[in-house]
Amino acid sequence: MEHRIEELVTLKTIAETLNRSNELMPTLNTVLEKLLELTGLKAGWIFLSDGIGQYELAADAGLPPALEMEDKRHMRCGTCWCLDRFWENRLDKAVNILNCKRLEDAVTHRRGDTGGITHHATVPLTAGEKRLGVLNVAAPGKKHFHEDELALLQSFAFQIGSAIAELRRQGVQADLSGRSA
Repeated sequence: MEHRIEELVTLKTIAETLNRSNELMPTLNTVLEKLLELTGLKAGWIFLSDGIGQYELAADAGLPPALEMEDKRHMRCGTCWCLDRFWENRLDKAVNILNCKRLEDAVTHRRGDTGGITHHATVPLTAGEKRLGVLNVAAPGKKHFHEDELALLQSFAFQIGSAIAELRRQGVQADLSGRSA
């Protein structure tokens, strides 16, 4: 019972944060930070996408040094398995990503410390039928997210997707021009 109450408080906190928002990028960063704080996860990032091959790193928190280097260049360019699945319409719910290509590349190319993060959960961000991007979350040493964790992350993603759609409806946009995979 106590665990369910914590989940409801977390959902309420995220909803309140989104409800007070009027700027897309600062809102996504704030929500992501709160999501990590409330779930005990350590790292997260949000990619927004307006179409195949186009995306923007819209928010991040707790990235390990290997992904932070060069002004997050390796997060802002190139493709990865979660975005590929998203663009191929093969990502329709929260899933475990067995290996993160960006982290794997960081290890292979010795780009720095990954902070013990090797895997992450990926959740599509949607609003109705509109596909908006992906939310990724991780923690050092965590290789698997249980179904209840994925369900909670999916709930967050629905809230975040709805907020993105509403902010865009109000004319608040993320600029994806010039940002491609």
